[in-house]
Amino acid sequence: MLFEHLPADLKKDAIAAQGFFKHAKDDPRDVLAFNPGITPYHIYDAATCYKAIYSNLSPLMTAFVLRFLLLHPSIGSVELPAGLSSFAKADLAEMPNEGFFSSVFPILNR
Repeated sequence: MLFEHLPADLKKDAIAAQGFFKHAKDDPRDVLAFNPGITPYHIYDAATCYKAIYSNLSPLMTAFVLRFLLLHPSIGSVELPAGLSSFAKADLAEMPNEGFFSSVFPILNR
């Protein structure tokens, strides 16, 4: 996973599940708090693994990966598909999620 790219506050949560499941038999009443902030990193990691196996992504997966990389440029560079060449990367990064999806997904889903 992208552990080295996680913000410091999410690194603790990323490894918490590992310890939780490892020691579950010792404390069966313990509860693991869910931090939704780590979810995009898991989805990006899953999409990356999927692409490594199947060599391509669905339009929805592509839209997510584009959005993720635009918001996290330290993780990787973004190459916009040809149909999105009329958009500036900075403009796409500043769009709210709904605007990004409604603008990008129809183009990717052609």
